Amino acid sequence: MEKQEDIRITKSKRDLCNALVELMKSTPFKKITVGDICSTAMINKMTFYKHYADKYELLNDVFLNIKQSIIAHAEAAIPTQNVNDTALDLTFRVLDAVINECLNQKQFLMDISHDEMVLTMISTTIEKSIYELLASISRHHTFKYRLDILTSAVTGAATFLIRYLLLHEQSIGKEQFLENTKAFLRDLFNSKILFE
Repeated sequence: MEKQEDIRITKSKRDLCNALVELMKSTPFKKITVGDICSTAMINKMTFYKHYADKYELLNDVFLNIKQSIIAHAEAAIPTQNVNDTALDLTFRVLDAVINECLNQKQFLMDISHDEMVLTMISTTIEKSIYELLASISRHHTFKYRLDILTSAVTGAATFLIRYLLLHEQSIGKEQFLENTKAFLRDLFNSKILFE
């Protein structure tokens, strides 16, 4: 049985994550210090270092929280996961969850979009998540291509699609974006270009 984290630890980590997100709205990540984070969170540095080695580990926790939120939304979309779901159905569920969470986090994502190091960290997190999704799909469907190559291609496409939506949400709208993206994915999946 997994041990439950102490509520004080959970609260401290939450406050530190929120403080970092708040600071990143006005300050590039590389200029934010642990002292700035602690001051904003009203937590002392000793407590910070009990939970995190440095600000990069904290930033990783922020990304993991976003990822967990996406997973929770995807799982909630269809509570009883059917192993016979088509790869396309699973992809659509994940796409809906990702888009909803990205729109919920839009301000944060836009605020950090100018920081190359942070974007690289986000890309790595996205790539790991996409690899996990594709590995899950590959247990039931055989891909024509190596999983690492496919993961890299899908990561690039997903990253640019999300960025496009965030920049053009007012003109295209979420529903039209999803409709077009799903139509493209449906055509791609039906073309048999991905699967044997």
